[in-house]
Order: sequence, then structure tokens, then C-alpha cells
Amino acid sequence: MNQKVDSYVEGLLVGRGRLYRSDKRVLIEFPHKNPYLPGIAHCQDCGWLATGFSKLKCKNRDCNKIVPTSVKRVYEQHLDTRNSLTEVIVPFICEAMDCQAKISPGNYSTHLFLDFPSKSSSWSRLISSFPLGHSFHDFHLPNDLATRDQESKTEFVNGLLDTAGFVNSGGWLPRDGVNGHVRMRLYFQVVRNWPLVVEIDNFLRQEFKIPIQTI
Repeated sequence: MNQKVDSYVEGLLVGRGRLYRSDKRVLIEFPHKNPYLPGIAHCQDCGWLATGFSKLKCKNRDCNKIVPTSVKRVYEQHLDTRNSLTEVIVPFICEAMDCQAKISPGNYSTHLFLDFPSKSSSWSRLISSFPLGHSFHDFHLPNDLATRDQESKTEFVNGLLDTAGFVNSGGWLPRDGVNGHVRMRLYFQVVRNWPLVVEIDNFLRQEFKIPIQTI
């Protein structure tokens, strides 16, 4: 049993997953509706965030320099999603779970199928974490999530980020974080599941001390 991997897959399920209980199958959707996605730019001189449309400007008032747009990486979502699944996510999952993985690419999302054998301890653990519900529309956070070690809690959030999270490069706040100057806003898109919104809010506040601005 690898609780880190279990927690990551549970995060994927809560974000954009479905359970097909009679077939012992998991379906995870990785959305990528935009062909390209801009990354986050940092000032080459002081390391602060740089934002803007036609040109980038350092947000540090003591620097305030124009930053070349070449420092902002552009991600090709469809290709990068497929590569991440093939090279990182699937090996990470299948090394610890007794399942077979299949990747199905599409124009607006890529689907990951996980099929479990008839007597699978990995499947039993997933079902025990989601005794009710069939999809991200009606899932709740696992009851024992708050009692797990910090690394497993982090992996749960990583799974949630990989399916339901996105960063807006214009949504910055003038506050220093632990690992750098200024904080960038991150969004979770939760679809038609208001109880889950509150559960995620409480979990991030209590376990990671992350400030939530808006629900």
C-alpha cells in the first residue's frame, strides 16, 4: 500500500473523476480547452512577478523594470498533458497500484482510464474512500484525509490541481510567500458540487494555512 499514490488518485477523482463500480474502472478527465497556456513570468533582475498584456512589467516598486516577454514560457496544453501522463503520472500510479492504464487523447481533454483486476486491494481502497457517489459531481473528500501524513495530503492537492486547478497569471497579490515575492492566485473549478467547495476550502485552510479569497 502506498498512501501517497492513493491520495493522489483520490485528488484526481475529486477534481474530474468517475467511478464505474461494476466494471472496476476509473476515468479521469484532464481538461485542456485552450491550445496554448502562458506561464508565469519573473523579473530577471530581482525575481519578482512580472505581469502585463502587450508588455511585462516587474511588480517590485523598487525595480519596476520592463521584462522581455521571452521569459514567459508558453505551454502547448494538449501535448504537455499527454507527455505528463505518459512520462510522469501513469508510471507514478501504476508502480503502486495493481491496474492497467490507457490514455485517450481528445481536442479539449485527455482521458485516463484505470482498469483494476477482480480481486484488487487498490480498487477496494478507492471504494472505501468513496462509499457514495459516482463522479466529481457528487464526491466528497475522503473521511480520513485529515489524519494522513503531510506528504499524502500534499499528493491529494496535487491530484486536485492536475484536474481542477489553474493559475491566472494576472491574479497576483502584493504579499510575500514562503518561497518568493508576491503570491499568484490559483483557482479550483468545482462543477455543480457545492458541499465539495466548502470541504476543499476548510481542508486547505486547516491543513496548509492557505488563504482563500473567494468562493
